Order: sequence, then structure tokens, then C-alpha cells
Amino acid sequence: MKVSGQRVSPTLAGRIMSTYFMNHDQLSIIKDGINSGLEPIDILSGLDVFDQAFFTGADRISASLNVRLPSRVFQGGAMEMALSGDSLAKLDSTTARKLMNFAADFLTCTCKDSPYCGCPERKFSRKLLDMRCEGMKPDKMIDALTQQYGIFAYPADVLEYLETSARHLEAIRKLAKGQEKLEVAEEAGKLFKCIVG
Repeated sequence: MKVSGQRVSPTLAGRIMSTYFMNHDQLSIIKDGINSGLEPIDILSGLDVFDQAFFTGADRISASLNVRLPSRVFQGGAMEMALSGDSLAKLDSTTARKLMNFAADFLTCTCKDSPYCGCPERKFSRKLLDMRCEGMKPDKMIDALTQQYGIFAYPADVLEYLETSARHLEAIRKLAKGQEKLEVAEEAGKLFKCIVG
């Protein structure tokens, strides 16, 4: 808050927090990202990731592996169980190929805690944003994910993630502009337009 005589007015950060329904931690992530020179898409993945992805045929995979596999991809040891060499050998070739595609595209970080480091979720979220920027609608995005990776998501969850991402990008754009980081503001604006269509 800025106080001037009898007048109290919110700061730019305060206006952004209230306008875009953000908390202090989220605003700090944006500020730190802008000041560190991160791209808006990387700042975005620090704010929110899409974790509502499910293995298609999780029951069938569980039966093949003789274990209870969580249906959510990013839940517990689901990634580790489904993607171990022993597990893949027990699956039909189509399912194994899709899971290997998933591993190649999302599980290739070198973090000590991989796959529990958050990188798979961030990479998957970025994939969703890239697909949207290619002009794909949520239902087509899901079809492509199912075809390539054997992963399913509900259209409403994808749409909610895209809407939240758009709102966060507006906050990134406004804060970057207020800090005179015009390149970041411009990139955030382009990505926003890409997502909203």
C-alpha cells in the first residue's frame, strides 16, 4: 500500500494480486522469474503445473504388472512402476511403446530426485501450452496425448489449466511492464494471445 496524506492506494503488486487472484508466494515467483531473466513460459511453470493426467487402461496395465498402479500419471510411484524395464517387458507392445514415448519426452532430467523433482509435470504442462499454441483445442490435445503417450485428461481440466495460465500470463505481463522489463512483457502477451486463441 502507498500512503499519501489521507489517501491510501494499492501498489502495482497489490493490484496484480487482487486482480488476478494471486497470493504473495505466486507474486514472488513472478518477480524472481522476471528478475532472473526467465522466459514467461518458465515463470508460468513455476506457478502452476497440470497434474490431472491419467494412464489410459490403468486397470489393464495393473493386471499385466500384477500391482496396483495409480491411475494418475503424476501420483506416487506411478511413473516409476509403469516405466521400469521389468514392467515394460510385461506389457503389450503398443502400451510399452506409448510409455517409452512418455519417458523419452518427460522423464529425461538429471535431477537427483527424478522423477519426483517436478520436472515431468513442468515438461508435460509446457507440452500442453505448446499444443495450444499450435492451434489445438482441448479435445484434440487429449486425442494427441492418448495416441502418443497413452495419457488421458478431461477436457474441463485442460481448459481450466489454460484459463489459469492465461490469467497468470496477464499478471506476468503487467508486472514485467511495471518493472520496465518490456521484452518479458511482450513475450507474456504473445503467449497469452496464443493460449486464448
